[in-house]
Amino acid sequence: MGYFKQTYLRQVAAPAQEPVSLEEAKTHLRVSHNLDDTYIQGLITLARQEYERITGRALITQTWKLGLDWFPGIIYLPKYPVQSITSIVVAGTTWDAANYEVDLISIPPRIVPVSTWPTVPVDNELSPIEVTFIAGEGDAPGDIPDSSPLHAIKLLISHWYENRAPYAQGATTVVEIPEAAKVLMTRARQW
Repeated sequence: MGYFKQTYLRQVAAPAQEPVSLEEAKTHLRVSHNLDDTYIQGLITLARQEYERITGRALITQTWKLGLDWFPGIIYLPKYPVQSITSIVVAGTTWDAANYEVDLISIPPRIVPVSTWPTVPVDNELSPIEVTFIAGEGDAPGDIPDSSPLHAIKLLISHWYENRAPYAQGATTVVEIPEAAKVLMTRARQW
């Protein structure tokens, strides 16, 4: 059966907390009432996810699974920084960590075999390789080494809070992502 070789990336465990608190977001928005707390909390999560999607960066500790249909020469992990590799599973069997080397300093982080990658059984062609890894700067917002991600997230929250529809009344169009947030996210993007 012919098919295109593919990869997938899915989050297994989300961060235990957001990098921007509800109180910080409300202060940035200059909102003193509690009527929109649930809405603002949702915007915080969406803004963090958008920042991480555009930059490839994980801010607060989270777990990801990368699925591969084949072994490339080098496995590049699409999130950074990576704290650790939890496992590499090939056709249902966990591959021993002594069989591969991990470079967590490079961006993107990468995994290479010590000698060669194992052979993938032919009857298990669709995503037989799964790499589970933990990414993020740390467990708390204070672990993020610079303030630009937090500022970009606050700009997104503010923009989406003030512009709840994709267009404004009349002929004016609303920009999806404010220019200042784009600049901060472009600078953070490493590849």
